Amino acid sequence: MGKIGTLWRRFSLKVPAFAMAVFALSFVSLVIHVLFYVSSPFADFFNLHVSAVLRDLLARISSVFPFSLAEAVILLILPFFAVALTYGVLLKDALKQTRFLCLLLSFILLLYSSFVLTFAAGYRGSTLDQKMGIERSALGEEDLYETALWLIDELDRVTPEIARDADGATVMPFGFDEMAEEIRASYTSLRQKYRFIPDSSGKAKPIALSRAMSYTRILGVYTFFTGEANVNTNFNDFNTVFTAAHEMAHQRGFAREDEANMMAFLVCINSDVSYLRYTGYFEMLRYVLSALSSTGSMYYAEAWYRMPEIARDDQAVYAARFAPYRDSAVGNVSGAVNDTYLKLQGTEGEKSYGLVVDLAVALYRAEHR
Repeated sequence: MGKIGTLWRRFSLKVPAFAMAVFALSFVSLVIHVLFYVSSPFADFFNLHVSAVLRDLLARISSVFPFSLAEAVILLILPFFAVALTYGVLLKDALKQTRFLCLLLSFILLLYSSFVLTFAAGYRGSTLDQKMGIERSALGEEDLYETALWLIDELDRVTPEIARDADGATVMPFGFDEMAEEIRASYTSLRQKYRFIPDSSGKAKPIALSRAMSYTRILGVYTFFTGEANVNTNFNDFNTVFTAAHEMAHQRGFAREDEANMMAFLVCINSDVSYLRYTGYFEMLRYVLSALSSTGSMYYAEAWYRMPEIARDDQAVYAARFAPYRDSAVGNVSGAVNDTYLKLQGTEGEKSYGLVVDLAVALYRAEHR
């Protein structure tokens, strides 16, 4: 015991108590992370009963701030590490340097632990089609065309209620905060049909530097370490609405991008607000038409011209708004980073966003055939 006690005292002198606690938490998180890979049912249970509680807690804490806390952290993190590393280099005492490096490492490991405990399970649990009881299968031209016609019919019903601005773009009938509350209310209502949606008070927040962020071609981001659904508001209103619903899906544990898109679609079309329904059908139609276009089918042109004029105008306005950022070098880098991250989580990378078409067609088959 004497030797062990001596070794422990030496170790505790070198490693601060906070760092030791984080190292222990990181080890537990690593074990849990491995279990996600081993057992999909365990990942589902953890995501719904543990991660959901932690995500909601973070969302409640960050909601105290009227701005995006994550945006502030990201802006400050590089200066923080630059100052911290400079401070560490200037330390002359070896013991102090060791303790400082342990603290620095503990902050990095704390991020890893927060990822595992709040979000990682969503990548390893059962898929959304399994949860919804719909069948995902190979798609043909006719499947895509029929789904597109369904979406167009629904758009035809809702477009008379939609307002436009001077440029011809559709506009939502309220501000950002009310929009976020309507989406949150729709998520709560949809839980009656889909019990796998966890209860959450989380809402979306606008990004202050949205115009600068546009050069990354990122429309939104969920930050697991603050529990915030952050939205780029520099584009069209329908982009803002759908992105908010998408990021709020991540906020509720739907980690895979196609599944977050599908949840955004379901939440929008089941809303009491006409503009949310319009956004849901329009954004999904864009994905379906893109898939139909890639087949080279003549169905694409027919579906395009059957779209309501208001929707074609929205697409034209979006293309014009997006044009300055299309060839951004920063966007190419951010896209490559995002693609790598998504592939590391077991998805098909940035292609996974478009895989929502599979889910949309499966839903159409289940409800209309």
